[in-house]
Amino acid sequence: MIERVKVGFAGFGEAGWYFSKGLTAANVDVLAWASGKRNRPPYSEQFLARLQDAGAEPRESLVALVADSDVVVSAVVASASRRVGEEIASLMKRGQMLVDINASAPADKIAVSERVAAAGGLYVDASVMGAVSLYKHEVPLYVSGTGAKQFREQFTPWGFKIKVANDQAGAAAIIKMLRSVALKGMASAVLEALVAAARAGVVDEAFEGICAPMEETTFTDWTIMCCLTDGIHAERRADEMAAAVDVLSGLGMDPIMTKATLARLREVAELGFKDVYSEGGPTDYREALEQYVRLAQPAPNTH
Repeated sequence: MIERVKVGFAGFGEAGWYFSKGLTAANVDVLAWASGKRNRPPYSEQFLARLQDAGAEPRESLVALVADSDVVVSAVVASASRRVGEEIASLMKRGQMLVDINASAPADKIAVSERVAAAGGLYVDASVMGAVSLYKHEVPLYVSGTGAKQFREQFTPWGFKIKVANDQAGAAAIIKMLRSVALKGMASAVLEALVAAARAGVVDEAFEGICAPMEETTFTDWTIMCCLTDGIHAERRADEMAAAVDVLSGLGMDPIMTKATLARLREVAELGFKDVYSEGGPTDYREALEQYVRLAQPAPNTH
């Protein structure tokens, strides 16, 4: 007789609830332990009802949760993730898996992975790449670590959407962080522009002017274009952004994102891309990024 797999959640917020619903629907046993400000043993009737709704059995301690689980999912607040992860590692059996879905720093994930390795366990650095409330347990997960491939093989049949980066803990975390740098930065810049449009009384026109060009291309092509042209045209674009700073300031705003863009473009203009590419420019975005890294290096000390 094949024993049913038991997945234990350390922490039971939004992710734990939606993931548990998906797992129980796939006939997987789910256990849960929580020790937060609101939900901690002895659990309230309201919390126990929430666990029951998700098909999860409560455990009164982290010791009991780890002992009874085949796979432990750490889903606590980021500030507690390293402490809880290291405590889980101290309780793990050889071959047991820890899936760390916390939005914590890469260094914290590496530290926890080292403790898991010392215990003979498998570690999965899992980054949630979308809104759990929207995608539920099918939210895309980008994973790395020693247990990443096994996690994908085991959880994919249960409806999870998993992409493996590599076997290095912290890799998935830094990729998510860089994604946030790009997308949240774009969102902040777009909102700054539209707030300025509202002050200037041209919301509809500005909205169309921002959206229409983006909808005529793919995001991939637009990103490649940014890499290929930024260094070559940085000086001209800096002049344009300097004028934009004046316009937004004149509308009574402190254009934080626009000022930052201006500062960055001026810095890029000083790198000397035009000296490297006297005619044309880079033809591959990877080549362009390598030039950024090379040109930004301090000159070697010849003395």
